[in-house]
Amino acid sequence: GSEEPVEDDAVLLGILVSPQDVIVPLGGDVQLYATGIYDDRSSRDLTSVVQWESTNESVIQVSNRLDEEGAALAVTAGEASVEANVDGVVSVPVQVLVTDAELVSITLEPDSIQLEKGQTLQLTAQAAYSDGTRGDFGVPCARGCEALK
Repeated sequence: GSEEPVEDDAVLLGILVSPQDVIVPLGGDVQLYATGIYDDRSSRDLTSVVQWESTNESVIQVSNRLDEEGAALAVTAGEASVEANVDGVVSVPVQVLVTDAELVSITLEPDSIQLEKGQTLQLTAQAAYSDGTRGDFGVPCARGCEALK
């Protein structure tokens, strides 16, 4: 049977997949996340509920297996898109580039942080590769992806 992601009357309007515009080194992996946006202005983590699909599984394979949902493995250099869908609602495709270039640097943004006790801030990581490409680094998930959710 299918798992119902919402227990109230909220209607799922859309699904956002993150990170976006992902660059993954050949043989590497990245954890993708799906967030449902609802008509009551709420959002919910749907990573384990959605059906993950790659437009080219010879480039990037995304798992739908229990406790591995959204874990994407870079198989061959190339480009593909990944979508998440549930109950007929499909996310905007996320572009994935699998590169055989070497990772040159990783930059965290924002580069300057000042927080007070109890505050939180979302950081993003930008990767730069030897072929000049740049993009979201994502969250590596070589082991224990479920701990990153």
